[in-house]
Amino acid sequence: MDVNYYVYLGYIKVTLANQFDVVYRDIDTVRGKITLIFIEDLIDGTRISNYIIRPLQGIGDNLNNGEDIRRTILKSTETATITTPDSGITNILAGNVIILFEFIPEVLSCDVKKFSKRPVQDAKIDVAAQGPQEAFNEVLLDNICLLRRRIKNPNLKLERFIIGRSSQTTVVVIYMEGVTPPELVSYIRKKISAMDIDFILDVSYIGEQFKEGYTFFDTLSGSERPDTVASRLFEGRVAVLVDGTPFVLTAPTFFMEFFQAADDYYLNKYVVGFTRMIRVGSLFVSLMLPGLYVAIATNHLNLLPTTIAFTIAMSRATVPFPMIAEVLLMLMFFELTQKAGKRLPAQIGQSLSIVSALILGQSAINAGLTSDSTVVIMGIYAITSFINPQVSSASSMWSVFVIILSAISGMHGFFVGLIVMAAHLTSLKSCGYPYIFPIGTATTFSSTDFFLRSDLGSISSMLIKKGGKS
Repeated sequence: MDVNYYVYLGYIKVTLANQFDVVYRDIDTVRGKITLIFIEDLIDGTRISNYIIRPLQGIGDNLNNGEDIRRTILKSTETATITTPDSGITNILAGNVIILFEFIPEVLSCDVKKFSKRPVQDAKIDVAAQGPQEAFNEVLLDNICLLRRRIKNPNLKLERFIIGRSSQTTVVVIYMEGVTPPELVSYIRKKISAMDIDFILDVSYIGEQFKEGYTFFDTLSGSERPDTVASRLFEGRVAVLVDGTPFVLTAPTFFMEFFQAADDYYLNKYVVGFTRMIRVGSLFVSLMLPGLYVAIATNHLNLLPTTIAFTIAMSRATVPFPMIAEVLLMLMFFELTQKAGKRLPAQIGQSLSIVSALILGQSAINAGLTSDSTVVIMGIYAITSFINPQVSSASSMWSVFVIILSAISGMHGFFVGLIVMAAHLTSLKSCGYPYIFPIGTATTFSSTDFFLRSDLGSISSMLIKKGGKS
């Protein structure tokens, strides 16, 4: 009898003690005992019966090593030889079946996984009016399959990493060889390999490793749409997939992408250009309007026409707070309503928005806590911030900064706040590439996919090789 059988079996039983779903299935054969070890909920019972148990019951005397058994007996799609007891534990927890033989020194692993999973469904965040509607799910192999359906190219390369000392999570890096710059792939590979973490449950754990500096803006973005990720791979970027999460990171990320939508490439290009202008204008309104209102109403009321200045002064006559306190109070009220609406079920969230906008807003005016003009300004701010949800959190933080400077120094503080934010954006990098590319480069206005979208066949200016790494 082989000593490996008892060493592995004893080690596994001690390590996985008090785990009721671990199954030890003994098979008696003419040559000796065979023990299968697996977790019941993670395997396909039909496959293990037809492809492993039944073939092993008829094992003959002519099979004297693991390679012969793998080649002639086992019919699993993937088999491997286990070299250490710890490797056996990892395979069991990953959903594989471990096979121990009394009469053969090798220990084998077979893949017969069957996980409960969510099917491929419509995108819920990156919603598009036209074009593909599929979205990633939590199963890594399904997500890779969705990308391979769109990229039938042998240059599509996949590299696998196991991250997390406790979670042992599979992370896959995907790129197009010959298109993606080698230094970008090396940078991503080095960052992921250097991760020293106990567990990883979402792709955001990876994204934090690539943040450069302190900023409210996301320097790496994720998408739940396979068509969006595939297009970025064709552009020469790198995609990072994590088992168990339906979002895929793409690196690098450029600031102007937050004003592009998935259906921009499926609609009329002239309509797309107009809507992109609206998105960019909405960001400027949400950033500038509250601060500009505070600056003028606090320090430069004489710049307004007499009628408007008189109207603002009359509406604030009964408000006991200074202008900055009134605006920040309304801003906080809006943010609380927004956050509550996100956490509540959809039906309750809609009701909350209506109650907040109609009842509480009007009640605040009647109670003298805020003025009509402030409610109008903050209402416009709220609408414009919703148009660009990916940057709404960052823009609200910078709005507070601009409001405070505007209250202190009027228009001088207002412009200082905008200049500081512009300097901050230009200082950011994403994986070594300028975050605001193509702004400030020779391709700023010649780009075929910037403010305006050219014909789909000519879009190539966003290739990473043209971004220029610094």
